[in-house]
Amino acid sequence: MKRLQEKNFVYPYRHLHYRTASHYLCPAKPLTAKLFRVERKQPQACDESREKDFEDTMKFLKEEWK
Repeated sequence: MKRLQEKNFVYPYRHLHYRTASHYLCPAKPLTAKLFRVERKQPQACDESREKDFEDTMKFLKEEWK
């Protein structure tokens, strides 16, 4: 965020943080997700983060990228 601000990035951007998430933040959960410890230990929380991220991304696109 700081770098985008410093460089006067012209497009809308937003920082989103998900407490429990792996590298996969897309609607579909790939079979390789189990490679990540957090996916094995907290699969439900990761699934919820994926769903929330998709909702947040779609909302951002609708609001900011008209």
